[in-house]
Amino acid sequence: MKTTEYYIALASAIVLVWLQHKGKPWLIRTAIAGASGGVAYGIADEVAASVTWMGEGIAMVLVTGLAYLILDAMGALIADRAALKAFVLRAVGGK
Repeated sequence: MKTTEYYIALASAIVLVWLQHKGKPWLIRTAIAGASGGVAYGIADEVAASVTWMGEGIAMVLVTGLAYLILDAMGALIADRAALKAFVLRAVGGK
């Protein structure tokens, strides 16, 4: 059973991620925050177990932030269609 502090850390990290996208529509903000929190909820225990000095709460916040950064970078890459096209062409050996 998770502690109350664990869920407080999760909720706080989700709110922090949600507030980072003030200019975006509500649904997009909620999806990014929910996905980041879901990833953190799923793997924060393993991160805390593998890094002995890190507690579950700190792992929850760090993993949520890292998941947010990855999702945000992927979103920016997908939004820039020219860069995405150039990346795909290089990956498959095109010009």
